[in-house]
Amino acid sequence: MTKIMTATEITDGQIEIIAVGLKQTKDCFTYKMRYGYHDPNLDLWLPLEQKARASGKATVWQLLEKLTFIEMAQNLLKTSETDIKKLSKLLIEGNHTFTLLEIEALIKRQRGRRGNWYAHQTCQLLLC
Repeated sequence: MTKIMTATEITDGQIEIIAVGLKQTKDCFTYKMRYGYHDPNLDLWLPLEQKARASGKATVWQLLEKLTFIEMAQNLLKTSETDIKKLSKLLIEGNHTFTLLEIEALIKRQRGRRGNWYAHQTCQLLLC
Protein backbone atom coordinates (compact mmCIF):
# COMPACT_ATOMS: atom_id res chain seq x y z
CA MET A 1 0.00 0.00 0.00
CA THR A 2 2.03 2.95 -1.26
CA LYS A 3 0.52 6.42 -1.21
CA ILE A 4 2.23 9.16 -3.18
CA MET A 5 3.02 12.47 -1.53
CA THR A 6 4.89 15.25 -3.26
CA ALA A 7 6.17 18.56 -1.98
CA THR A 8 4.15 21.68 -2.69
CA GLU A 9 5.53 24.52 -4.75
CA ILE A 10 7.21 26.08 -1.72
CA THR A 11 10.95 26.31 -2.33
CA ASP A 12 12.56 22.93 -1.66
CA GLY A 13 9.22 21.75 -0.22
CA GLN A 14 10.08 23.37 3.10
CA ILE A 15 8.79 26.26 5.16
CA GLU A 16 10.61 28.23 7.83
CA ILE A 17 9.39 27.71 11.38
CA ILE A 18 10.21 30.57 13.74
CA ALA A 19 11.52 30.03 17.26
CA VAL A 20 8.78 30.08 19.89
CA GLY A 21 8.86 30.40 23.67
CA LEU A 22 7.11 28.47 26.41
CA LYS A 23 3.38 29.20 26.73
CA GLN A 24 0.42 27.78 28.62
CA THR A 25 -1.88 25.76 26.33
CA LYS A 26 -4.92 27.67 27.66
CA ASP A 27 -3.33 30.89 26.35
CA CYS A 28 -3.04 29.62 22.76
CA PHE A 29 -5.58 30.40 20.02
CA THR A 30 -7.22 33.13 22.11
CA TYR A 31 -7.04 36.08 19.67
CA LYS A 32 -10.74 36.23 18.75
CA MET A 33 -10.22 38.41 15.65
CA ARG A 34 -8.16 35.61 14.11
CA TYR A 35 -9.55 32.37 15.58
CA GLY A 36 -13.10 33.27 16.61
CA TYR A 37 -13.42 30.57 19.26
CA HIS A 38 -11.10 28.74 21.62
CA ASP A 39 -12.52 25.30 22.37
CA PRO A 40 -11.81 24.54 26.05
CA ASN A 41 -11.58 20.84 25.16
CA LEU A 42 -8.33 21.65 23.37
CA ASP A 43 -6.81 22.43 26.77
CA LEU A 44 -7.90 19.04 28.12
CA TRP A 45 -6.43 17.03 25.23
CA LEU A 46 -2.99 18.63 25.25
CA PRO A 47 -0.20 19.15 27.78
CA LEU A 48 -0.63 22.13 30.13
CA GLU A 49 2.36 23.86 28.52
CA GLN A 50 3.48 24.25 24.93
CA LYS A 51 7.25 23.86 24.98
CA ALA A 52 9.73 26.34 23.58
CA ARG A 53 11.28 25.36 20.25
CA ALA A 54 14.20 26.67 18.22
CA SER A 55 13.65 27.87 14.67
CA GLY A 56 13.92 25.34 11.88
CA LYS A 57 12.32 24.03 8.72
CA ALA A 58 9.37 21.75 8.08
CA THR A 59 8.59 19.79 4.95
CA VAL A 60 5.23 20.52 3.37
CA TRP A 61 3.29 17.84 1.51
CA GLN A 62 0.56 18.09 -1.08
CA LEU A 63 -1.60 14.98 -0.88
CA LEU A 64 -2.57 13.56 -4.24
CA GLU A 65 -5.43 11.54 -2.77
CA LYS A 66 -7.48 11.52 0.42
CA LEU A 67 -5.75 9.69 3.26
CA THR A 68 -6.83 8.79 6.75
CA PHE A 69 -4.66 9.89 9.67
CA ILE A 70 -3.36 6.32 9.95
CA GLU A 71 -2.48 6.12 6.24
CA MET A 72 -0.74 9.49 6.34
CA ALA A 73 1.27 8.53 9.44
CA GLN A 74 2.18 5.14 7.92
CA ASN A 75 3.44 6.84 4.79
CA LEU A 76 5.46 9.45 6.66
CA LEU A 77 6.96 6.95 9.08
CA LYS A 78 7.39 4.23 6.45
CA THR A 79 5.65 1.63 8.60
CA SER A 80 2.70 -0.73 8.35
CA GLU A 81 1.75 -0.09 12.00
CA THR A 82 -2.02 0.46 12.39
CA ASP A 83 -2.34 1.20 16.12
CA ILE A 84 -3.11 4.91 16.39
CA LYS A 85 -1.50 5.23 19.84
CA LYS A 86 1.75 3.70 18.59
CA LEU A 87 1.69 5.88 15.45
CA SER A 88 1.06 9.00 17.54
CA LYS A 89 3.98 8.12 19.80
CA LEU A 90 6.26 7.59 16.79
CA LEU A 91 5.19 10.94 15.30
CA ILE A 92 5.97 12.75 18.55
CA GLU A 93 9.27 10.93 19.11
CA GLY A 94 10.28 11.62 15.50
CA ASN A 95 9.57 15.34 15.95
CA HIS A 96 6.84 15.28 13.28
CA THR A 97 4.54 17.58 15.25
CA PHE A 98 4.03 21.30 15.76
CA THR A 99 3.41 23.13 19.01
CA LEU A 100 0.33 25.35 19.13
CA LEU A 101 2.63 28.37 19.09
CA GLU A 102 4.23 27.23 15.84
CA ILE A 103 0.78 26.74 14.31
CA GLU A 104 -0.27 30.21 15.49
CA ALA A 105 2.83 31.72 13.87
CA LEU A 106 2.17 29.89 10.59
CA ILE A 107 -1.46 31.04 10.52
CA LYS A 108 -0.47 34.63 11.28
CA ARG A 109 2.11 34.60 8.50
CA GLN A 110 -0.25 32.98 5.95
CA ARG A 111 -3.23 35.17 6.79
CA GLY A 112 -1.48 38.21 5.37
CA ARG A 113 -0.48 36.35 2.21
CA ARG A 114 -3.61 34.53 1.09
CA GLY A 115 -6.49 35.72 3.21
CA ASN A 116 -8.42 34.34 6.12
CA TRP A 117 -9.71 31.20 4.35
CA TYR A 118 -6.17 29.98 3.69
CA ALA A 119 -5.17 30.56 7.32
CA HIS A 120 -8.02 28.38 8.52
CA GLN A 121 -7.19 25.65 5.98
CA THR A 122 -3.58 25.72 7.17
CA CYS A 123 -4.76 25.29 10.75
CA GLN A 124 -7.01 22.37 9.85
CA LEU A 125 -4.19 20.65 7.96
CA LEU A 126 -1.71 21.05 10.80
CA LEU A 127 -4.12 19.90 13.49
CA CYS A 128 -5.35 16.84 11.62
